[in-house]
Amino acid sequence: MKRYAIFLGSSILLFMSGCGDLGVEIEYAETPVAGTAAGPVVFTETATATAPPDTPTMRLTETATPTPAAEVAVAVAAGREHSCAVTQWGGVKCWGSNDHGQLGDGSLNDSAIPVDVAGLTNAVAVTAGWKHTCALTASGGVKCWGYNKNGELGNGKSEDSPVPVPVSGLKSGVTMIDAGDDHTCAVGDQGIVRCWGYNEFGQLGDGTRTSRSIPVFASATAGGAKAVAAGWGHSCVITGDGSAACWGNGELGQLGDGQQKEDYRLTAVTVAEVERAVVKLAADGGQSCVLTIYGGIRCWGNNKYGQLGDGTSETRNSPVRVAGLTPDQRELAVGWNHSCGVDGKGGLYCWGWNSAGQLGDGTKASRAEPAGVYGLPEGVKTAALGFAHSCAATDSGAVYCWGSNEFGQLGDGSGIDSQVPVAAAGFAGTPAAPAAAATSNVPTATITATPAPPTATNIATPTKTATYAPPTPTKTGLTPTRTPSAGGIPGITQPVTVNGVQLLFDVAARIPVYDESHTVIEKYRLAAWAKVLTEGVSSDAIEGWAVTLNGIVQWTKITFYKSSGEISRVHWEFEAEPSVTAFEINLPGGVNVPLDSLLE
Repeated sequence: MKRYAIFLGSSILLFMSGCGDLGVEIEYAETPVAGTAAGPVVFTETATATAPPDTPTMRLTETATPTPAAEVAVAVAAGREHSCAVTQWGGVKCWGSNDHGQLGDGSLNDSAIPVDVAGLTNAVAVTAGWKHTCALTASGGVKCWGYNKNGELGNGKSEDSPVPVPVSGLKSGVTMIDAGDDHTCAVGDQGIVRCWGYNEFGQLGDGTRTSRSIPVFASATAGGAKAVAAGWGHSCVITGDGSAACWGNGELGQLGDGQQKEDYRLTAVTVAEVERAVVKLAADGGQSCVLTIYGGIRCWGNNKYGQLGDGTSETRNSPVRVAGLTPDQRELAVGWNHSCGVDGKGGLYCWGWNSAGQLGDGTKASRAEPAGVYGLPEGVKTAALGFAHSCAATDSGAVYCWGSNEFGQLGDGSGIDSQVPVAAAGFAGTPAAPAAAATSNVPTATITATPAPPTATNIATPTKTATYAPPTPTKTGLTPTRTPSAGGIPGITQPVTVNGVQLLFDVAARIPVYDESHTVIEKYRLAAWAKVLTEGVSSDAIEGWAVTLNGIVQWTKITFYKSSGEISRVHWEFEAEPSVTAFEINLPGGVNVPLDSLLE
């Protein structure tokens, strides 16, 4: 940081330039003024400039000092109509609706660009509920702000707060937090879960239906938890043995125990079919999802808009596999009625409700199976989903959002909905190159809604009249299916017909096998996915096939995915020894499909 002094007689005026900002060289000659001492006014770094007599002169030039880098986001969160991100410096920025102070900047004014949350300098995570927001600090404390009618802020009061307030009893020891619509839960030392806020359905887990304005122990999680997820009226945890358990509202099957139409459960129930296999967990609205040790995503609960991703709109009371995803998923996110997954290459795929373009596929058509998000310039690190919008932080730390933008929740300054990702202002990710020479020290308000990385000038006051035409969706390396390196391969680039059923294979993968302690063992599974091109095919027609691996009969698991009631995709999975180096499946009728070119 540079410090300059201008001497005006006996008075001193100090200027402090921003870190890495424009270097300014000025010589300022001034004629005597009544009441002041005559003499020159000079910066310590001088350059000569001439001007008419008795006229102050100024010369502005830019030196080689670099332009300050825009913020780098390390985490994102999305509420009903607002969004937030944690910066690399431990600050939090929020944007969008602010009617209850959920942006945390001390005001109740909506903002179409990110604003700083007051007083937070050591945040490591952020989570957003319906109208409230909470942050986890580096010391393991929790602070919340925004709506507080039901005790959402956990400070023992019921008044809203437009600035962060400490959650009672949670000054340290917390390892993760997650906000539902009107309640929040935290995992602390030894896996102890505490929740606070609205409790009409028993979602706090304390065995009652009484809302709480301070954290209470979630006795439903006796035995400890590794992670917690909060939905609309239910909560779930990953238990110590890697299973999942849920409690609260279960009327849509969102507890996952095979039961449905339960108004509430005050004790936790074990989620079926994912015992000892859960790596990550997410919940919102009336659905829940898990990422398993096999790399796939399974979801359950409300499925009105296809948000479970199984190709149907049938509500499920136990987990179903999300169709068409590769088995290398590493992140998942759940919104009010839509869901997303991030694969091993940073590709982002979403499914479910799409009324405002929140799936990011360039349309407003809801989808019961995953679709690739278009136009992201690089891989995604993490994603967060709100009511009708979505946001993602990329590998470099830039932030992109898409969907509804009525309250500025996309952060691009326009207030205009977008069906494809647009850059949130002020998050450029990796540091930008030095700017060209400047001719003025007055910042220019440049508001852009294109997916290009934003510049530091994007943080000027926005205008709601900004024009924006969504770009033509393009797939930039994040296509939903693999492209084989070889051409003309039957079953891959050309359909094959088996017993009257036409198939086209598009994904293959090696899946590690884990033991009960989650340690990889000397065995793996080979998996293949194929599109069924023939209409009217039933599962019975395929289930009876004698499928072999490299000519040898193997244990085989077949999973079917339906679209409009008909089989649309088939997934085969084989147990394989390390000695199997080539991947070819042998279908009835002597049809052999070599899948090596589809493997990672």
